[in-house]
Amino acid sequence: DALREEMAMQDERDGVRDEEYNELKEDFERTLDQKLSMQTSLQESIEEMMELKKEREMAAARIKELELTLEEKEIDLERAARDNAEKTERICTLEGELEEKMKEVEEVTAQLKLSENSVEVMKMELERSTSEMDDLRGKVARMDNSRHDSLGGSRHNPRPNSFMGWKRGTQGPAGGGDAPPEEK
Repeated sequence: DALREEMAMQDERDGVRDEEYNELKEDFERTLDQKLSMQTSLQESIEEMMELKKEREMAAARIKELELTLEEKEIDLERAARDNAEKTERICTLEGELEEKMKEVEEVTAQLKLSENSVEVMKMELERSTSEMDDLRGKVARMDNSRHDSLGGSRHNPRPNSFMGWKRGTQGPAGGGDAPPEEK
């Protein structure tokens, strides 16, 4: 009867371990999916940032063109008579375009800054997710070791575990290793 009772208790412990193992495995898979999603978002943000940078460079080049054009027109106005209304009107138009382009550059710069901040946040989240995944890997490895031990493994006959090549006896429940209950 004592043997049957011990076997029933062992079966119950094995069931609990299997449930914990499955939960950890699901957590690991969920974390892996989150990591892949964050990597995709990060890549999209980087591409968007590169596009914004390209637009900013084009806007800056256009501003330089407008500034050069404005300087040329100002020189022409200095040579022309004061009553040259057409050239004065053209300068006003160019100044308006220049202001609009400056506003566009400010907006693109602000968007670029927001995008850079977003990339930094995503990098931190990715690092956190990677750390959580590493923790889950360790938990799964310990569960594998525990599971292997509960299936009749011996401390005197270690063999490589199927998960990450760890050997039995190096990881186990708190209390130290995989020693049978009478040795702990």
